[in-house]
Amino acid sequence: MVVEKNIGHCRVLKGGNIAIPKEVREKLGIKDGDFVDLLVTRYRAIKIIKFKFD
Repeated sequence: MVVEKNIGHCRVLKGGNIAIPKEVREKLGIKDGDFVDLLVTRYRAIKIIKFKFD
């Protein structure tokens, strides 16, 4: 069973940019210049995953 937890809210800005709040970036370990993947689940939810280059 997957447990989901809401850790914050994002706002879509002019031009389609998404602002991820500082608290959420800190919890996910996202820093300036990092890449993230946006995955859409079969339930139309969006998951943000920090992208790592190998």
